[in-house]
This record gives sequence, C-alpha cells and structure tokens, in this order.
Amino acid sequence: MAGVLETLTVPRAASLPSASLAPIPGSPFSTSRIRFSEFRGLKIQSTRPSSSASLSSNARLARRGSRIVCEAQDTALVVPPVKDDTWQSLVLDCDSPVLVEFWAPWCGPCRIIHPVIDELAKEYAGKLKCYKVNTDDSPGIATKYGIRSIPTVMIFKNGEKKDAVIGAVPKQVLTTSIEKFL
Repeated sequence: MAGVLETLTVPRAASLPSASLAPIPGSPFSTSRIRFSEFRGLKIQSTRPSSSASLSSNARLARRGSRIVCEAQDTALVVPPVKDDTWQSLVLDCDSPVLVEFWAPWCGPCRIIHPVIDELAKEYAGKLKCYKVNTDDSPGIATKYGIRSIPTVMIFKNGEKKDAVIGAVPKQVLTTSIEKFL
C-alpha cells in the first residue's frame, strides 16, 4: 500500500485561474471575496533529518518519510495558544476583555478565520487580549463551554462568557461583537 503513491503533484494556488474563493450566489456574503495571497497551496515537508546530499526533485520527498501540509496552518502561531493549565490565568483572571477562538488543525473553516483573528489581535492591541484554544489539545475547556462546532469565537469579560460567534464569519461580525464589550 505504501508504494502505490510514488508522486503527488499539487498545483499552487497562484497557477490556478482564480486564487480566491468565489462567493456563493444568494448568500448574504455574496458581495465579498476572500484572497489568500500569502498561501501558495500545499507543501511537502520532510520528516527525516536532512542529509548532505540534496534530492533532485519533490518526487523523492513525496515518498515515505514526508508529509504534505497546508501552508495556512502556520497562521495559528500569530495569536498565542491557551491550554488547560493557562486558561484560568490568561482568560478568566484577565482585567481586559478576551477574545478566544476555539479551533482544530484539521478544520478548514478555522484556517479561513485565522487571518481575521490575527488582524483583530493587531487592531485591538492594548484593548483586547486574543487567544486560541486547540480543541484537540484542550477538550476539557471546549466541553466546559459547550463547544459543538468550530470555529467558535467567544468573548470573555471579568471571567464571564459574554458573547459567542459560531462559524467562519466576516471580520465585521466579529468587530461588532467586540465593540459591545470595550
């Protein structure tokens, strides 16, 4: 079974006719387009230690000892993560409002909303703290707050949940929710 897939060619988004998501006709968000220019599709990441001899092509990397990963997953690193052991001190004991995104690495809509959360963290720096909870790593937190669908964005103030937005929503929806608690 391991020898069935020798090579895999994945076109980069830049080589496709349109590197953006097309709006869904009849959707309330049909007038907006989302562009992900910083992501160039999938990349092959070697899981083996690098050797001094360079490989001549990606075909060799696609064999055993490699994995294909989405470049968009790296966006989860801009906003710091919260885990079970830091939840109380970072979120519940915080003096300022806190925005928390509940997400998972395998969740497609979560990857869409990551850049939006990162932008909001920069825009509201000093007024709002932003964190991300990986529901796979911290299922206890997700269970405690009744997370049944991801992405879910919650706003906490004075240790209490004040608002929740479910799904990959436009930035304006999150901004409206944030503004109520500043």
